[in-house]
Amino acid sequence: MIALTTTSIAWIILAAIVIGWFAYAISNLRSGKVEAGSELELAANRKPYLDDSELEGRRLELVQLLGVVLLIVVVIGLPLYWVFEPARQSGATEGAENRLVGWGGDLFET
Repeated sequence: MIALTTTSIAWIILAAIVIGWFAYAISNLRSGKVEAGSELELAANRKPYLDDSELEGRRLELVQLLGVVLLIVVVIGLPLYWVFEPARQSGATEGAENRLVGWGGDLFET
């Protein structure tokens, strides 16, 4: 199994990814600086966000409306998928059979 070309290539790619990941992890650990307390000044997520009165207005209603619309899409789309899936599968089976019969006919003629 190891002698297959595709398997050998896959093992080489896996080894390269693992070695690269370890090299990245080691370089990232070495380049890190210990600066106690500086994360309060440097972190971008420490800025004050909108207060409750600003969030509980039109913005909240739009997000709730988006949630209801997505829920409706799932409630209608999932049963429709379940209804149409058997027909799609049988059509795919029939199409594959027709294609294979055509290929076999072409081979038989030659």
